[in-house]
Amino acid sequence: MKDWQRSPRKIILVMIKKAVIKGFIEREALSSTGMEQGIAIPHTELDSIRKASIVILKLDQSVEWHALDGKLTNIVIAMFIPKGQSNGHLKYLSEVSKLLIHQEFIDQLHRAQAPDEIYQMFKERVS
Repeated sequence: MKDWQRSPRKIILVMIKKAVIKGFIEREALSSTGMEQGIAIPHTELDSIRKASIVILKLDQSVEWHALDGKLTNIVIAMFIPKGQSNGHLKYLSEVSKLLIHQEFIDQLHRAQAPDEIYQMFKERVS
């Protein structure tokens, strides 16, 4: 085993990863965050998250997400919220939801190929 593999930082990251996955699963148990047109907006609120953030994933293969329209999901807009700051979560969710009512934005998101392109789409519109 290499020194970096024994790092306490790596152990902490693995623990945080498990907590995030558990948080997403618990949230999905309440109701699906699968929206429409191949998009899901999972979110979790945890003590281990220090700053609210959004991660956008474009999946190579679509997955079942129990979406409102019954279609498979290939875009995941995941929100990570510090525990006790659900107002931040609602702000992000509101801003992203407003984007997703515009078909032109959804189409552009599906067409986007580069991470920088997707980043710019959200950077310009989500504060």
